[in-house]
Amino acid sequence: MIFVGYAVIWPKGTFTDGRIAHPVLSLVYGAVWGICQGLLFLSFWAGLEQLGIAVHWVAIISYVLIAAYNGCWHHFFWDVYVSPPHNYSEWNGKKVLFCHTPNLLICLTYLALYGNAGIYVLLQGLALAASARAMHFPAPWDDYRAEAGRERPIAEKIGSVSGA
Repeated sequence: MIFVGYAVIWPKGTFTDGRIAHPVLSLVYGAVWGICQGLLFLSFWAGLEQLGIAVHWVAIISYVLIAAYNGCWHHFFWDVYVSPPHNYSEWNGKKVLFCHTPNLLICLTYLALYGNAGIYVLLQGLALAASARAMHFPAPWDDYRAEAGRERPIAEKIGSVSGA
């Protein structure tokens, strides 16, 4: 399900803005990005476990905290200052509903049932590796410049469009 979300559905709502594809670099960058994000989110889980509450409450509270944190992080920082433009406006809700939410629900449920933090972090790495590849995350040496995080309506399809 996570593969379908990030390698099939997510790219359909993503434009590349004509950026040069660097598949290996994007996969490596995305994997590191995902592993770091997975470890950060795992720290939320670990902090809640220290409270001695039941694992289902750890999962529920982690879901709420991670969703709130990630939404704010992307809205106020990542998509404003870091990420290259990549979202079609009409797809934001679909990406949340069909990619981000299932990812979080599946991974946290797996973590609650089996306690395997390594698989949790690995799945986050795979999800963001697929995202970075789909958006053609630019290489540091590329001459690409754009306003970070700018969205476009689908009517403004330009350049190379991933998944279309």
